[in-house]
Amino acid sequence: MRPRVVKRAKPQFARYHFITPHAVDRFRARVADLTPDDVITELNGMLQSPGLPVDAELREDGKLALVYLGWLGPEPVYIPVMPPDGQHGDWPYVPTIYGKESKLHAILVRAAAHKTEHGRFPPRPWTETDGRVLAALRERGYTFRECARIMRRGRETLRRRLPQGKPYRRWTTAELDRVIKSRLQGLPLRVIARGAGRSANAVCVRFHRLRRSRRAELGQLLRDLRGEDETWNPTSSA
Repeated sequence: MRPRVVKRAKPQFARYHFITPHAVDRFRARVADLTPDDVITELNGMLQSPGLPVDAELREDGKLALVYLGWLGPEPVYIPVMPPDGQHGDWPYVPTIYGKESKLHAILVRAAAHKTEHGRFPPRPWTETDGRVLAALRERGYTFRECARIMRRGRETLRRRLPQGKPYRRWTTAELDRVIKSRLQGLPLRVIARGAGRSANAVCVRFHRLRRSRRAELGQLLRDLRGEDETWNPTSSA
């Protein structure tokens, strides 16, 4: 009699992230040699309630990646997350993975030790890139206290350095569809705003304006999105 094979069901997550093949390869090389499916599952699990990012970096294309810290047993896993770009569906995506041998890990360990001993982060020169990162974090709705922790800087330093004035970005139809769909899935405005690269206030104002000026159109859009959700299965495209 042949033994019965029991298939393990894929876990269901409230919020999925697209894990790129490169990120899977880097995880297996730098953290643990798991199967690709297990890598995708582990990373999505770590990103469900990841807390505040431990770093923010500007990628080569000028876009901001928020880096979250996850753990696989005793092994730290640093996970850069990019907002949806249309190439990976409506999901945020993970372009790569860093491990404990990375430069970032060494920087964070030194910064934490310095703060424990001296009560503040180690001083370092301010750069143009720092200004762009700060402006992007504030645009996403992070407070000065949160920005200070992410950037490992003093709050007053950030207040003095914030560039004055921010260019207005028009909302696109694709952006509106994504934020409304996220709201229907029960995500808080703060989470939706960060995923869209907007402030929570900007998302809230946009919802109010839509309700006032386009009630009929919004109602139809909500019904259409609910119809899509009835047949949408995120695990089918993992």
